[in-house]
Amino acid sequence: MNNLELRKQTVLRYGELCIYLHQKYGTPNSTTEQGLVRHHEDENNTLRYLGGIFSLPQKRKGEKLLQCDVIEHFLLHLKILQEKSAVDFFDYLPTVFPILKEINDFFGGSMCILPRKLPCFLLVKEDFESYLSVLLDLFHLCLQNGSSIEDTCRALSLGTDVEIAEKIYRDLSFYTQTPRTGTT
Repeated sequence: MNNLELRKQTVLRYGELCIYLHQKYGTPNSTTEQGLVRHHEDENNTLRYLGGIFSLPQKRKGEKLLQCDVIEHFLLHLKILQEKSAVDFFDYLPTVFPILKEINDFFGGSMCILPRKLPCFLLVKEDFESYLSVLLDLFHLCLQNGSSIEDTCRALSLGTDVEIAEKIYRDLSFYTQTPRTGTT
C-alpha cells in the first residue's frame, strides 16, 4: 500500500471503505494464500464481547465478507471505533488488540505468526510507516476519548518486543506534539 492510497482510505467512513475494498479485491476466496484477510462487514453492528471472545451471531458469519490486507483490516476496525459513541468506544477497543498484537509482533521480528498467516504479513512487510500512520490515528482517537498518553502507548504496543514497543512509543510520543487532521 502506498501513502497516497492510505490517505485515500483514511478519509472514507466505514461503509465507504468496505465498498472501496470490495472494488479493490473483489469477492473473497482463499485469501490467506494471497496475503489477504477476511473481514465481516457487520462487525460494526453485531460484534459481541463474550468473556474475552469476540464473536458474530452464527447465522451472519458466512455473509457479507470482504478481503483486505492486514493494515487495511486494522484501518477497518479504526473506522468502526471512530463511529462508536464515547460510551461504546472502550467496550469495542479490545477488538483491535489481537490485530495490533499480530502486526506489532510481525514488525518486531517475532516468530509467533501462524504459518498460514505469514503471507498476510509478508504482503505488508514494507509498510511499517503506513501501519504507524493508522496506529497514530488510533492513538489520537484514544486520547480524544479520555485515555492518557502513557496508557494509550502501553495498550497500542501490546504484544511487542521491547525494541518495537520503544519505537512505537517514541514515534507516537513525537507525533502527539502535532495534532492530526482529516483522519478522525
